[in-house]
Amino acid sequence: MSEYRRGESGVGLDETPLFVVEQVGFDDVTLGFQMQGAVAAALNEREGVTAKWAKRLGSHTSWGEWVSPLGRSAAFWKAETARLYVQAKLAPEGQLVRPAGLGVAVAALMARMAVCGWTTFEPVFVTRADIAVDAVCAPSSGKALLDALEAVRLPNGWRTQSFGSPRSTVYFTAARSERKLARAYCRNLKRRQGAPFGRIRLEATHSWKANEWPLTLLQELGCARLLWESRYGSLSQRVTRLSREDGLLKLTERVARGEISCSQAERMHAYIDAERLGVAATLYSQGALRARRREARQLGIASNDSGLDAVELELHELLAPFAQSFDK
Repeated sequence: MSEYRRGESGVGLDETPLFVVEQVGFDDVTLGFQMQGAVAAALNEREGVTAKWAKRLGSHTSWGEWVSPLGRSAAFWKAETARLYVQAKLAPEGQLVRPAGLGVAVAALMARMAVCGWTTFEPVFVTRADIAVDAVCAPSSGKALLDALEAVRLPNGWRTQSFGSPRSTVYFTAARSERKLARAYCRNLKRRQGAPFGRIRLEATHSWKANEWPLTLLQELGCARLLWESRYGSLSQRVTRLSREDGLLKLTERVARGEISCSQAERMHAYIDAERLGVAATLYSQGALRARRREARQLGIASNDSGLDAVELELHELLAPFAQSFDK
């Protein structure tokens, strides 16, 4: 596995792969089925527990364990719309369904649904899909990737949220809500086995309204890659998070190397300080604030309003093995 070497211009990489991809594919896929007639009537009477938005089908055993008619997959019945939603676990625990195998996996699920009497001739639609890539790595590489993803300035006003001490999970959230768009985390720490930061999952989450995204579209060649890259493919190539102490020195070094102009260094130094102190929204007009944020993202300069350690990484080199795994 590759280790990081810190040189004069930041972090360098040796020639061996930083990340070795283990698997790529779908984790959770939530499918929707429009039911009719006798099937809908039977689902109305089916045993389950009423939740906030639908009835979760299944029952508790005598020892208190919840059992779903579909095994690891969870089924939810919404009587008002006569729709059955299945949060499908299409692969054995810990494994992903390769994009090319999605059709076969869904067919197996629907065969099990038919045993329960849950059949329909209406087109199947998707309301959520999680596309993930798992890779093993040296712990230093895994931690560096999570640090970079926490520090990067995201497009479209998206935000990052990180959890764990040390940081083990990074979420991308929507600009004006808490909706999760992506999750990067250490699988070893989650499962409590293996070296910390030695196995990283990069997961992209997409959600749609009922009947908005047909299953046939999700099965198309290249769709999984497009959905995954819509979360990770447009991130800044270089991620630079400046500490308060050496921020101006780092900017000066970039000016000397011809990477940025003197005026850009001055603007970014003032903007990062204002952002760190929490006064950027007061100091700048809305238009100027958007311009500063856009410029910082283009230059790969991350926010550091929490006093975190300085980071300087080539993020595209870290992400390359994950993106290339869809080609294999």
